[in-house]
Amino acid sequence: MKLFRTSLLLLCILLELNCLSFAQRDRRERWVEAMNGIETVKPEGREEWEKKILLFLKSSSEDSVELRETSRNFILFESARRFHNSLAKKEFEKASWVARIFQETVSFLGIGEATLEGIKSKNVYSAREYFAADLLAFTGQTKNSQFVPLIQRLIPNPITDARLAFNFACLHALNGNKQEMLQYMKIALFLGKETVEFENDSDFNAFRSDPDFIRMLWEGPALDPSLIPREENSK
Repeated sequence: MKLFRTSLLLLCILLELNCLSFAQRDRRERWVEAMNGIETVKPEGREEWEKKILLFLKSSSEDSVELRETSRNFILFESARRFHNSLAKKEFEKASWVARIFQETVSFLGIGEATLEGIKSKNVYSAREYFAADLLAFTGQTKNSQFVPLIQRLIPNPITDARLAFNFACLHALNGNKQEMLQYMKIALFLGKETVEFENDSDFNAFRSDPDFIRMLWEGPALDPSLIPREENSK
């Protein structure tokens, strides 16, 4: 009898795992199908796919805690990857749609946690920071600040990616915010960004002769890790 109960318990566990695995595949396939539709159809057809995404999200909000967690982690990874690819090709409208859909996803599932590999560096990055850095680049290149609230939710506590801090410095330089630029320059340099990147990037042209900018590049950040400003964020 004891052996029978043990076997029955194991069978139930296996069935539950299989059901979860099937549900995970189903959610991923549905989301990928909708995103592929949004990225490949003509602009006027994207709203229909967006409706499918919203229906998917509404149904996903009823899923188990485990399933919602795997879904939001997968969607974060895929969104960061797709956005980066579109941005690299300067397909700004497509990138904007990816960010818009992700922003809607956050309202239902939260942000999640994931890692991805850099295309050139092959380093492993936090998907949140990778996505946020690209969103900052998008904001600077398009002069479109619609995703600033999303960026604020994505940034970690504290920042650990030099590229994210560097892109913050770039955006503040473009907007003429000197003190904020210097603050993020400190963080980027502390995290390992090379001074030559600040010297070569045209975003900093307005500050080439600024003594504080020059001093930062010559003297370095002199920044203790505990002094890195912590940003408010929520999942």
